[in-house]
Amino acid sequence: MENGKLVFDGCVVAFELGRMSMKDKAIYKKMVILNGGRISFILNNKVDFMITTGKEYEKQTHKILSATSKSIPIVDVGYVTKSIEKNELLPYYLFAPKVMNEITYEFSISQQEKDKTIPFVKRPVIKAPDVKPIQYDDKDDKDFNLVMNHVLVKCSQNHLLY
Repeated sequence: MENGKLVFDGCVVAFELGRMSMKDKAIYKKMVILNGGRISFILNNKVDFMITTGKEYEKQTHKILSATSKSIPIVDVGYVTKSIEKNELLPYYLFAPKVMNEITYEFSISQQEKDKTIPFVKRPVIKAPDVKPIQYDDKDDKDFNLVMNHVLVKCSQNHLLY
C-alpha cells in the first residue's frame, strides 16, 4: 500500500468460519489485525466485508443471511492471503465463496456408462413437414467414433448429458 499504509487499514471485518479449527481461525484474525484491520463480532453498517468458507456460505447461517440482507460483501478466506500477498485490497467479487454444487469435479466415465448414453446424432429427430431426417451410418467411420467418444467424455465431465 502507498505511504506505509497497511492492507486492511480502516477496514472492519466480520468472520463466519464455523467449524474451522480454533488455530486456523486465530491465524486469519491475526493476519487481518496485523495488517491494519479491526474485527467486529456484530454485523452493523460499520462492517466493510465478511470472511467465510464455502461450507459456511453453503449452510446459509444466520450470520451469512444477515450480512446478505445488509449488503455486506462476503468473501472467501483466500481473500485475506491474496490481498496481503498483493499488498492491496482486491475486488470482493473475485473472492465470492464457492458452494459445493458450483464446483466441477473431473472424473472418468466407464465404457459401460458410455454405452448407456445416447449420442446427440442418434437422438430422435422431430419430424417437421418439410424436413426429412438424415440417417447416418457411423459403424465404419472410425474418426467419427473417436470424436464422438471424446465429445461424450467432455460432456459428461461438464454434466451436459441429458
